[in-house]
Amino acid sequence: MIREFNLEGSVLKVDCEGCEYNTIAKAEPKVLNAFEEIIIEYHNGPKPIIKALERAGLKTKTKPIRSAKVPMERQGYVHGTK
Repeated sequence: MIREFNLEGSVLKVDCEGCEYNTIAKAEPKVLNAFEEIIIEYHNGPKPIIKALERAGLKTKTKPIRSAKVPMERQGYVHGTK
């Protein structure tokens, strides 16, 4: 898809309600490195996502989301940039 739609250098925004661990955290570094910027909402802690993005050479920052249902340390955004 990256080559077919010419997505190299694009921004990827992921909000997949919990499946971020099966997609982003298990993605190959070369796939993640195709993007200039990646923003991912997480629902069960950021560590596996941070690890995947940093393995792909991206710098990461996290931002918690305040929610009555989910503790702040478990829900938020990871922002990865080159």
